[in-house]
Amino acid sequence: MKLFRYIKAFKDVALKKEVMSTPPIHMQLEPTSICNLSCLSCSYKEKVKNPHNLSFSQFKGIYDPIKPFKLTLSGVGETFLNPEIFEMIRYAKDNGSNVNTSSNGTTVDKIVEKIVESGLDLLKISIDSDNRETYEKVRNADLFDRVISGVEDIARLKKERSQKTPYLRFQFVIQNSNYKEIAGVVRLAHNKGVDAVNFQILELGGVEERREDLIGGMTLDSLRNSLNEGRVVAEELGVRSNLKQTIRKLPEYWEKYTKRRGCPRLCILPWFSTYVDIDGNMRPCCSFGLTFTEVNMGNILTDGIEGSWNSERYRQFRKSIKDGTVPFLICKTCIPQTPRDIIEMAKILPGFLGRGD
Repeated sequence: MKLFRYIKAFKDVALKKEVMSTPPIHMQLEPTSICNLSCLSCSYKEKVKNPHNLSFSQFKGIYDPIKPFKLTLSGVGETFLNPEIFEMIRYAKDNGSNVNTSSNGTTVDKIVEKIVESGLDLLKISIDSDNRETYEKVRNADLFDRVISGVEDIARLKKERSQKTPYLRFQFVIQNSNYKEIAGVVRLAHNKGVDAVNFQILELGGVEERREDLIGGMTLDSLRNSLNEGRVVAEELGVRSNLKQTIRKLPEYWEKYTKRRGCPRLCILPWFSTYVDIDGNMRPCCSFGLTFTEVNMGNILTDGIEGSWNSERYRQFRKSIKDGTVPFLICKTCIPQTPRDIIEMAKILPGFLGRGD
């Protein structure tokens, strides 16, 4: 049954059909829109006016019609601020989903045992620095030591129990204040028992007015040098990362910054993946989480799976992507992942596609 659904999904992707023959095999679902930080690179304070949690009953109402093979429980808020998050993880695991989540790590020190026992496959911790000073600049909070303490405790408890999951991965968003610490965060991951580091080029959507503060001090050469330094350290220490891929695609990323345009290649996400917000609204991907929130393909709680995943608006969106006439600015400035990118990331980063090796 699972193999049959995979085949149908891959066929939909290959044929670029407007009407999907199977629900999305990957879903990113927002469990909360409550956040306890105010990061310089985020427009949360300006965009989120009614922060609240997804209830467990609402979660089931969204999850059950889709039952994705891979579930990403994260969105604009801090995942572990939802008191029912562990029920959601367990329910999805019991129904056969590979489950991952992202966290700013500020509360994990209080719930270490729950995390390790939850069945969670992958835990992504946003760190963005290898020291307290830079962390405070990026996050507007002096919580670096607490985050690292929680990570250490999770790694220690996993080791004590001879347990591989949840795989731990640092998320590092590259910006002006931290790009010289790329090698440092690789060393930090190695020292703290973290399995991998994923480096991301900062998206300026929603915070364009802070462009100078966020990326103004970087040059193409200085960023490339820092990425290469990190790559060498990662190879020496045996830390998994996407640094080679980031270096290879750096010219595309830089053109996005300097010319404010993305890559013309076709995005394949609308054919197998979707993003569902706290209220059940279905959107093309996580880039629509805080920006372009008016883009709504349907509401799975009120319209059902056919009225959202195969809604007229979603069908037209797929057609526009296929025809190269994308209607949204955020798509026009995007650098979409290719099948090669996805396969490479699955090989490199633990848990990227449900892999744990």
